Amino acid sequence: MKEGKRRRKKERKKEKHKKGGIREKQRNEEWVGKREEGVTWKKEREKQRTSEEEEDDDDGDDDDDENGGLRYGQRVVVEKERERKRKNESQTFLRYCFGDSWFPRLGD
Repeated sequence: MKEGKRRRKKERKKEKHKKGGIREKQRNEEWVGKREEGVTWKKEREKQRTSEEEEDDDDGDDDDDENGGLRYGQRVVVEKERERKRKNESQTFLRYCFGDSWFPRLGD
């Protein structure tokens, strides 16, 4: 029983030494380099996205593709703005149909 245990232990040690070879290290270095490239790419993409959002804010028009790429806080603001517009449109329509005397303006 002990001989089998020793043999397996020696085999595991040999496998560890094989894994720590030059080729394995080179593969790891390449992978780390690729990972760093990916991280920098993500950072660049984030910078580009924030600059695009700033440009869109300067325009003043709403072309956000139904909350397409907006974050949660921005979506809430857009939804509130849409709700306010919808309310104003309905009030305007009722005033048009019935006149101001029949439909006094409800709160803002």
